[in-house]
Amino acid sequence: YDKIIDMEMKHLERLEKAVTDCGWTITDIKDISYGVQLTAVKDGNKSNVRLYCNKKGKLTLDTSQIKNESFAQLLQTKFFLEDTTSEASEEGIYLAPPLIGSDEAGKGDYTGALTVCAVYADEDMYSKLLSIGVKDSKKLTDERMAKLAPQIKKICPFHSIVMIKNERFNEMYAISQNINTILAWAHSTAIKNVLEKTSCKRVLIDKFGNESRMEQLLKNRDLEIVQHSKGEANAAVAAASILARCRYMDNLRELSGIYGIQFVPGAGQTCDDRIKEFVEKYGYDELKKVVKLNFKNTEKL
Repeated sequence: YDKIIDMEMKHLERLEKAVTDCGWTITDIKDISYGVQLTAVKDGNKSNVRLYCNKKGKLTLDTSQIKNESFAQLLQTKFFLEDTTSEASEEGIYLAPPLIGSDEAGKGDYTGALTVCAVYADEDMYSKLLSIGVKDSKKLTDERMAKLAPQIKKICPFHSIVMIKNERFNEMYAISQNINTILAWAHSTAIKNVLEKTSCKRVLIDKFGNESRMEQLLKNRDLEIVQHSKGEANAAVAAASILARCRYMDNLRELSGIYGIQFVPGAGQTCDDRIKEFVEKYGYDELKKVVKLNFKNTEKL
């Protein structure tokens, strides 16, 4: 410790605790420019962790030299749990568990249901989510998510999926003329369902629109509601995203089985080709049951 001259001891102690809580052993601590470098070892694997602090007191935790992604994510979370003043905490990425994370799937897909999921995770559940490889669903294949989904449900039994199938979605859109209004209803409904099972007061939503809609729909519940465009960096939101995506894909397969056409996600040319085939077989009147009619794809068709 006598070598550490530029770092407040409380920050270093919190970092040490976070590393050891992750199950790693600290073998060395040394001064570096504007911060400290900590070396940790587990099962013969060595990683360097760097913590920087600028003149204004802003902390930056550099985990770029950690090859174990689960360790890197878990360390970030544990380190920032008690730091409510950090920029990362303000952004909601490292919003401390317990919390409810909420995200959707199918919003940008022409075919298939709009699907929203909310997941509750306490600190132990959050750590377990990271340990099994839960992360931003955009970085995972559908096959990988399908394997993770049952594990997520087991780790986080308090979750809720709200699916708005196409015919109902089209009815709702005809009234609201705004997809974010529909999303706000779906998110708030999923969150309310989870709140019936837990007393959690902290909610993180992957931001999709005007924040006032969610606040209005969840008013009188004494909740800390954070909406952030990088919400999936948080494991609870990432878990919700994975469950929503898997349920969306299930619905796509259900529709494919009903109509004998292999529907695909997205809104590209392949999707258009399948829907053209669908209309040739079943007519325009049936179209409202398989697509979101407000998409430009409908005009093209």
